[in-house]
Amino acid sequence: MNETAIEYVPEVRVLDGENQLVSVGAAQLYPSLHSGEFFPQDCSRETLKRIPTRAARLQTKDVRSFSMPKVDRLCEGKNKPTHFHFDYHS
Repeated sequence: MNETAIEYVPEVRVLDGENQLVSVGAAQLYPSLHSGEFFPQDCSRETLKRIPTRAARLQTKDVRSFSMPKVDRLCEGKNKPTHFHFDYHS
C-alpha cells in the first residue's frame, strides 16, 4: 500500500482491554500518521460512553488487528458523522 494512502475500512469492531466487543462501525486509517477515525454505527450516548480511551483494539472483517493505545475526543462536526480519533499500531 502507498504510505500516503488513506484506507477506508467499512466493517470494524472495537474491543476493550479484555477483548470484549464495545462497538461496531467503519474506520478510516491514515497509515503514514498511524492514526485514524472510527465511525460507530450506534451513536447513542450509552454506546459512546463505552468506547475506551486507551488499551482498545480495532479489528477488521478480514481479521487484521490494530492496537489503539489512545482514543481521543468524540467529534460531532457538521461535515462528518459522529466519530472518534485514535492512534494505532499494527
